[in-house]
Amino acid sequence: MDNSELYKHIFDDDELYLVDTPQFEGNSIQEPEVTYETKSEPKEVKESVIESTTPTQEKDPEVVKKEIIQFKGSNNKGVAIIVNYDNEEFINSADEAFLLKILAAVQLSNEDVAIINKANNLNLTLEGLNELNCRSCLVFGVNALQGNNPNYRPQAINNITTLFCSNLTSIQSNVEEKKLLWSALQKIFLN
Repeated sequence: MDNSELYKHIFDDDELYLVDTPQFEGNSIQEPEVTYETKSEPKEVKESVIESTTPTQEKDPEVVKKEIIQFKGSNNKGVAIIVNYDNEEFINSADEAFLLKILAAVQLSNEDVAIINKANNLNLTLEGLNELNCRSCLVFGVNALQGNNPNYRPQAINNITTLFCSNLTSIQSNVEEKKLLWSALQKIFLN
């Protein structure tokens, strides 16, 4: 794809102006020639963050459906936190308060992470987290993503350090699980 095709693809809905590079002659600059290019019929572009693995029901079976991952936080440090709350947009307030204490203990804040509620991101996969540029992922009580992976053992999955844990409510009331979580978090974030 040449540059003009790339620009048309990226800026499909914007008016484009082609500007020649200024020419230098001696100490003076020749003004560039500006031309206006009318855009062709807009092409359908699907905005997305994550690709699902199933083709859409559109005419072209090769077109891949893309979905947006909804999350809370700014993800400044590439840390995904996946939870599962059927009746919450992201996380309930009691578990969020506990989670923020956990994050503070490893020198993170809600600005550093992306809190993703699996219940509101049904097609979420661990592979899809690469689209969010995640380096680490903490999964709290989401059995659908865990498979046979053990709890509280950091492991690399798709180049993302991933830690599976019990749900936050269980961890809050279980001293042994708190110890296991703390040990695992130290290995991931404080080494």
